[in-house]
Amino acid sequence: MKPLAIIPARGGSVRIPRKNVMQLNGKAALAYPISACISSGIFETTIVSTDDKEIASVAKLNGAEVDIRGQGLSDGTATIHNVVEDLLNRYLLSGSVPEYFCIVYATAVLVEAKHLKESFELLKASETDAVLAVKEFDLHPYKALELKNKVLSPAFPDKFVLKSQEYPKYVAPAGAFHWMRTASFLHNLRSIWSINRLPYVLNSHEAVDLDEPSDIELVKRLLFAKEHMF
Repeated sequence: MKPLAIIPARGGSVRIPRKNVMQLNGKAALAYPISACISSGIFETTIVSTDDKEIASVAKLNGAEVDIRGQGLSDGTATIHNVVEDLLNRYLLSGSVPEYFCIVYATAVLVEAKHLKESFELLKASETDAVLAVKEFDLHPYKALELKNKVLSPAFPDKFVLKSQEYPKYVAPAGAFHWMRTASFLHNLRSIWSINRLPYVLNSHEAVDLDEPSDIELVKRLLFAKEHMF
């Protein structure tokens, strides 16, 4: 069985209401990662897990299968890993479970099919159990300033004075996708971050998440640039 692409997409969103189905350059945000998954050709199926009728409709319209979450997985306390565990356990009961799966985030609108294919090849060629899409920090964490009582001070005083070439290499999750070997995931449900994983590094223009309203215009511009590249 080929891998599964699992796109978790709840209806609720605090900072950007209805962001999974908001229109970005003429398409719903959710349509972009669905398209990347399908066009990659590496997945058995692309499944959108949701509790929302409009999201389900958008998912089907763009070629994805829909898995309607049970009531226990529909509130804000359920994690993505809870949702994935439930889905994979049902595959196990049916007797057909993929060796690999990929969690693709619903607002990863800049992810391309090549990113999914390259990261999958990285996972298969290694002895690791997961590959996570990451990005470099725009500013290194050691440059963080802490604001207390209207006064600024270095958050890491002993590190703040280091030269940039002395900084350790830090990256952050890109909010794009996360590959895992199914067996390892199911055997490590209580300690997911103990799983061995490799990074797949995305460039800054490939990893803008829709977390804040200010991200919307940037994402629209990047999508426009991609669509008009020659």
